[in-house]
Amino acid sequence: MENTMRSLIDRLGRFWSGRRAGRRATTLSLRPGHPVHQVSVAGDLNGWSYFGHPLQRSANGTWTITLDLAPGTYRYRFLIDNCVWVLDPDADAVSNADGGYDSVLTVESERPAPPVTDSASLAQELYA
Repeated sequence: MENTMRSLIDRLGRFWSGRRAGRRATTLSLRPGHPVHQVSVAGDLNGWSYFGHPLQRSANGTWTITLDLAPGTYRYRFLIDNCVWVLDPDADAVSNADGGYDSVLTVESERPAPPVTDSASLAQELYA
């Protein structure tokens, strides 16, 4: 029974890690110059859904969200109080098909860690 459970847990772990493979935790933030009630992000990263990704307000007035994104380039904007679109002041901006601008975020892929065969080989590499 214990071996069966261990096998199941191993298989589930491989399944979930495969689903997240290559994705990166990416934080977006905005500090509006005036008090606001809510901020959300919409863009390529969520099908331009206005309400799918609300940001959380911190005590210092900064709004943030951390998203799990695959490597690639994403266009997005922040929506303040469901009525005002703003660009991310910390990101580059590009023109869009509607004659306006979108912020741009590029998520880089992770570099794979170099293979390590055993601790003796690692010690030789570190102290050579």
